[in-house]
Amino acid sequence: MAYRSVTDLPPFTLCVAWPQDSRAPAVAAFVRAATEVAGSPVATDAPAQSGG
Repeated sequence: MAYRSVTDLPPFTLCVAWPQDSRAPAVAAFVRAATEVAGSPVATDAPAQSGG
């Protein structure tokens, strides 16, 4: 995973969603990496919502 800091944009909110019953190690690793890069804690108390 790679990212580039952009200093001239306003702050943002990172949203990462995955199926509530997912136990895939790759999904867990991606969520951890994305939140570490963003400097955000993982919120696991809210269930995923399906769009439609």
